Amino acid sequence: MSKLTVASAADASVVAALLPEDAAFAIPLEQGGFEIEVGEQHAAALASIGADMSAARLQYVAIFKADLKRDIDATAETERLKYITPGAGQAMTYQAKASEARLYLADPSPDPQDYPLLAAEVGITAEDMSGVATAVLAAERQWHLVGAAIEAVRLGAKEAISVATTKAEADAVFAAITWPAAAS
Repeated sequence: MSKLTVASAADASVVAALLPEDAAFAIPLEQGGFEIEVGEQHAAALASIGADMSAARLQYVAIFKADLKRDIDATAETERLKYITPGAGQAMTYQAKASEARLYLADPSPDPQDYPLLAAEVGITAEDMSGVATAVLAAERQWHLVGAAIEAVRLGAKEAISVATTKAEADAVFAAITWPAAAS
């Protein structure tokens, strides 16, 4: 067993986070602080961390911030899925329908056979091709507004986490994220 004594529970957490999962355990000391113990296979890593706790703290904060940024990206996708159907094929369909809708509305004498995705929605989304095209473009515009709002929150939060200098600051940014509310 290799051992390292640290002054605080926070530093014990830093050391534990920088070692492989379940590699270390901390023992509270009577005089305060903690003694970190690891097996010999992790002795070199423990010695490196203990040699420069300031660098270890910075590394820990960097890892924590990267994890928060991944969580923000995942949550942004969850937020997007409140408004759109998942799947690459569905995204391609939405884009193709919007393209067809723009072309249809600009065409002085449109042939429904030239707009198969719009034609597929006649009688479902609207009673005629013009109504379908208008509805598709309205939905696209609504998505752009919602998507932009989600993107602004996502990018702003990630930037605020990037400039945070402590775990507590980064955690506070993450806790304060407010995603756009669905319009009723």
